[in-house]
Amino acid sequence: MKKLMNSQAVARVMLMLLVGIGGSSLLTACDRNEGPMEEMGESMDQGIENAKDSYNEGVEEVKDEIDDHSSN
Repeated sequence: MKKLMNSQAVARVMLMLLVGIGGSSLLTACDRNEGPMEEMGESMDQGIENAKDSYNEGVEEVKDEIDDHSSN
């Protein structure tokens, strides 16, 4: 029975090592170059951020104009 328990423990350790090594090799195999879809997504994100900033600036300008005209 002890031999069976030991062989099961060894098998589990071997399986964990195999999974760990396999997972780490997959991560290191990924290349860092961004593809066209990644670049397009980043460009869209930047465009949305720029639009949001422009909108917020416009809102502030309108608020300032309202404040300037309502103090009369």
